[in-house]
Amino acid sequence: MIMWAVTIFMFNRLYVIVRYGAITVKGVTYSRRDAPIMYWIQMALIICGLFMIGGIAILVSLADLGVRS
Repeated sequence: MIMWAVTIFMFNRLYVIVRYGAITVKGVTYSRRDAPIMYWIQMALIICGLFMIGGIAILVSLADLGVRS
């Protein structure tokens, strides 16, 4: 359940980042226009994390349902 909550939170962050074109990390804002390299590094980290945590959430849910991979 917690993994699904974290996945939804990360998806929401990704939506906000794409919509507004800026990422805020620890009070520092990275935008596509002002700091494009840091923006894309943070974007890549968020996408990788989303895939990893989302994959774990899906696999744990399938294991709870008794589905074997």
